[in-house]
Amino acid sequence: MISLTSSAVEAVKAALSQAVRAADGLRLVAGEGARDTLRVMMHLDVARADDVVIEQGGLKLFLDDRSQRFADGLRIDFVTSRAGSGFVIEADLPHRGLLG
Repeated sequence: MISLTSSAVEAVKAALSQAVRAADGLRLVAGEGARDTLRVMMHLDVARADDVVIEQGGLKLFLDDRSQRFADGLRIDFVTSRAGSGFVIEADLPHRGLLG
């Protein structure tokens, strides 16, 4: 299961309200990165016919089948500090053998 904090949900909703092109939610693309790491990309998007759609806090998350396998266990937060603001992604993956 993917979880988003309330601050992450609000940050995405704010971005959706200002989006220049049509977007209904947040697309997560997850897969294998370099040296046995997890690579996660996010962008505003619309649902596609073969998407898995997950709703949290009134926000829609879109994933393809492959990304869903890798994204299970992610926790997404949005933090603000003096250095700036942005998303922080934590993964609870040790039990799955990321690449195996």
